[in-house]
Amino acid sequence: MGIDIAAAQFLRSERDRGVSFASTLTLGRQHLYMSAREFRRILPECDYPSSDRDSKELFSHLGAQALDAIDASPYEGANIVHDMNTPLNISPGQRWSCVFDGGSLEHIFNFPQAVKNCLEATAVGGHFLSITPWTGWAGHGFYQFCPELFYRILSEENGFQVERMLFHENNYWYQVLDPKLLGHRVELQSQEPRLLYISAKRVYEKAVFASAPQQSDYASAWETRQQHNAHSSVGSGWVSALASLCPRLVAHVRRKRAERKVMQKAFQEVSLGLRPEQSFTGNR
Repeated sequence: MGIDIAAAQFLRSERDRGVSFASTLTLGRQHLYMSAREFRRILPECDYPSSDRDSKELFSHLGAQALDAIDASPYEGANIVHDMNTPLNISPGQRWSCVFDGGSLEHIFNFPQAVKNCLEATAVGGHFLSITPWTGWAGHGFYQFCPELFYRILSEENGFQVERMLFHENNYWYQVLDPKLLGHRVELQSQEPRLLYISAKRVYEKAVFASAPQQSDYASAWETRQQHNAHSSVGSGWVSALASLCPRLVAHVRRKRAERKVMQKAFQEVSLGLRPEQSFTGNR
């Protein structure tokens, strides 16, 4: 669990957008994975920690007056020891203005319970922030997640509203649109690691997962009683002949073509306050 330069840029932009870090809960104790130079480029007014790369100074600069960390073990210094595979029983008065998952949920086997804990720990008016693997992270944790999953979890039915869902590529940032609004799936196949940067506000006091989330295209098909066909036809003529001779090549070309179409429709470039040449690409 840690914060690289892209994560720091995202968190700073969330603060600038009005997210309150006054009382912050992090999943695991967060460490910094960036150089002092990178850190000062994003937060020039904030001192780089002198030891242990602790993120306390960063969150303090973001506005945290109270900073808690929850983990299944105290070995990294978490002050709340709890296994997120099990329910986290807290009262409304114990909630936090910001709950931050900096790369933990994918390592927790009982993901539905873990993310439910996060949502229930978020105060009404507060935010749940997550930086989580999307594609290209096979083997990193138990899971990789897609935009559809978090759009359905962080929905009005559960009292939440997604304000931003971003990904970072080649020093540019892109907003990922909701598949439900697009009317089709947002599918990407890539060996390049991509992370989702998610910001959702708790706008209502509602029971989390009173009903299980459903994938939007299936829910739409059930509602209209129509069969949904998510795949294009194989094609004919020379395409079919080439496919029989070079199936892997044709599959690769089709995948890249489909990815470009998705990129054009599902993603919108956004600015986080730095010019592209000022930002950095960091590794988790």
